[in-house]
Amino acid sequence: MENKSFRLSPRTIVNSNNSQTFKSLANQLSEIGVRCGTNIIPYSHESVPLFNDKSDSEQNLIIENLRDYLHICENTLDRGYSPKTDGQLLWSALRRFNLRPTSDLFQYIGSGNVIEIHTAEAIQIFRNFGFFELCSYSLEDLYCRPWSDLYQRDKDIEKQLIGCTMQMFSGKVNSTVRLNVERHTITETTSPRRLSIQADLNYGAPLFSGHSGEAIATIVIEDAKLISAEGSLR
Repeated sequence: MENKSFRLSPRTIVNSNNSQTFKSLANQLSEIGVRCGTNIIPYSHESVPLFNDKSDSEQNLIIENLRDYLHICENTLDRGYSPKTDGQLLWSALRRFNLRPTSDLFQYIGSGNVIEIHTAEAIQIFRNFGFFELCSYSLEDLYCRPWSDLYQRDKDIEKQLIGCTMQMFSGKVNSTVRLNVERHTITETTSPRRLSIQADLNYGAPLFSGHSGEAIATIVIEDAKLISAEGSLR
């Protein structure tokens, strides 16, 4: 399998018709979700206005990140596993991004966890399928809008999380650690469903570049459940 050196600048010139490329990739991911019984919304409108509002370089990066996630899912399927098998999907992601985990990371992953990987720029580059079970945003929202525009939670919790990630990126924390963050509510601010999620952020760890050995991403393992939504629950 191809290993990709993880970085935040566009790696390729993608396509002169970027919006069609984006929609095709998003639809392919949505189809994989259907096969696995997970609702992955590709975009909210055929015109993909959030995507088209981005510059060419931003569009190229979004497409490359979306293509990476599609490759991760397809690679997991090619190896005979469902993308809902969290450990296997995560291994595919680590190999795709050439990231090295802490030695004990996988022993902290349990059934039903939500797993997310973020860069130092707070860009979410990976989420497991458990994330989509608790999300009513589209892929276009997730890839084209900052987290702060999508979700709301207590500002003190935000400060705690920023402090935790800064320690990981600075090298002060280089192992899997229990996150001392209290149970809290995360609310979608602009989605049609306005889902509210109760989150327990259990463990976090740095992820290291396979080339330089530096911490270039962080992973969070959490327990989360839906506590309210507008309209009927899915």
